[in-house]
Amino acid sequence: DESVEACVDVNTASAEALDEIVHIGPSRAADIIALRPFTSVEDLIRVSGIGDARLADIVEQGLACVG
Repeated sequence: DESVEACVDVNTASAEALDEIVHIGPSRAADIIALRPFTSVEDLIRVSGIGDARLADIVEQGLACVG
């Protein structure tokens, strides 16, 4: 179905793709790339500036995934 977008794999996506995830801008995208690999989307809690509330938003958005 073309209306379903592929998820953004936090372990392989480019900084530009990571920027599509809510609360992830250029600096957090760089942090994600530096901290790879992640074992789950919830593991993004390790990234500076991502706490429980932001993590909940990321999970709710449903764009981020771990392949």
